[in-house]
Amino acid sequence: TDTIQTDNTQLGTTLRNEVYAALPLQMSQGVPRDPTSFVSLAPGVAAVVLQSAGPSYTSFNGGQQEVNGLYLEDLPISFPNQMGDTRPLALAVSVDAVNQFQVEINGEKAEYQGQGFHNYVLKSGANQFHGNVFEYFRNTSLDAKSYFSTYVPADHQNEYGANISGPFKKDKLFFFGNYDAYDFNTTSN
Repeated sequence: TDTIQTDNTQLGTTLRNEVYAALPLQMSQGVPRDPTSFVSLAPGVAAVVLQSAGPSYTSFNGGQQEVNGLYLEDLPISFPNQMGDTRPLALAVSVDAVNQFQVEINGEKAEYQGQGFHNYVLKSGANQFHGNVFEYFRNTSLDAKSYFSTYVPADHQNEYGANISGPFKKDKLFFFGNYDAYDFNTTSN
């Protein structure tokens, strides 16, 4: 059993790739999959999803939105007036490139600014070659029409890509590469 830590006030969680990859990730209309979608699984975090933009703003410990830090590999990627806005990460980093993310909402180190932070760590290379190819799609031919509609409007979304990793020099130098693309075609009435 875990003992209560009276000398440490940190509260947060780390979600590793094994869990992260097994969770269902929604592909919203008009936006690619978002690697920040699971930040609200951490204790004390509430995410407000912006359906028009796709990504979310987060609130830590019931505080105001936009007062927490967003980091990629421990480098801040948020602007002071847009802290907590996940668009710089969500629209630039593939879900398949994220190895893990960490969320701390209480007792973080002084190097991190804001009310709390979430930090995303990318995958890296190893001594063996690894890779995968993927495609996620939504297609009108798989949709049902609504009760009052006479037709199903076109809605075609494809997110596809690949990643590969391996050694440049065994036990010394490694690489990881990722490609992700998103196509969205729709019609309006």
